[in-house]
Amino acid sequence: MQRISLFVVVLLALACANTKPNPEIERVKRSYNAALEDPLIDVKNSLQLLEAEKDIQAAEQANRDRDETLVAHYTYLADTRIRIAHLTAETQAANRKARELAQQRPSLRLEARTAEADVATATALKYEAQARELDELEARQTERGDVLALGGVHFDFNQTELKPEATRKLSRLAGFLIANPNRDVLVEGYADAIGPESANETVSRERAEAVERYLVANGVNPARITTRWHGSLGPVEANSSADGRTMNRRAQVTVLPPNVAAPPPAP
Repeated sequence: MQRISLFVVVLLALACANTKPNPEIERVKRSYNAALEDPLIDVKNSLQLLEAEKDIQAAEQANRDRDETLVAHYTYLADTRIRIAHLTAETQAANRKARELAQQRPSLRLEARTAEADVATATALKYEAQARELDELEARQTERGDVLALGGVHFDFNQTELKPEATRKLSRLAGFLIANPNRDVLVEGYADAIGPESANETVSRERAEAVERYLVANGVNPARITTRWHGSLGPVEANSSADGRTMNRRAQVTVLPPNVAAPPPAP
């Protein structure tokens, strides 16, 4: 029994020794260490950096387990948290400066207005960072918000299981949503026009719910997710061809504007 245990320990040690460093993990670790040296960041009280450290550890474990999807998820999440830590520190510094100047002589009002402008700039930078992250997710801007059509990722006929391409993108989306709690999502499921509409409605609902379950399992508060389903309505391609029907068997995610709830369903 002791020999078997020793053999298992040796195997585990060899597995750890053979794990190759992941370039993305190493890059995020460098960013994390740079954030620790940022004089504006209150490192001891930065929840974002605390969570980023946990994400890096989770990414390293996923790398040892050779789970590339989880590595991508946790490195993206850590990277986003580190950027938010920088932006939060800059905003707080600008706010402090504005308060200090507001308490001084009226002759310093111009400087106070400048400090207020710095706050506005920091806020704008935060939203610009959000926009860049959505660009990386290949989101398309619409009047309702940024639509993430799980580009090129669709469901097999009468199926609701998410494919690996979809889970990779949804992992990154989950990281974005966790790092940006002011953004909610609307998830909509669709089907092709084959079969009775009652069946199409059911499968479109299950596709939307599959996306919702994945986001919740990856840390997104379910209260921030609204799901709807449309059956065969709203096709993006003609259902008269096989390729068109494939494109219509889809789930669509709309990242809503900051602090905006999902619009009511169309009458």
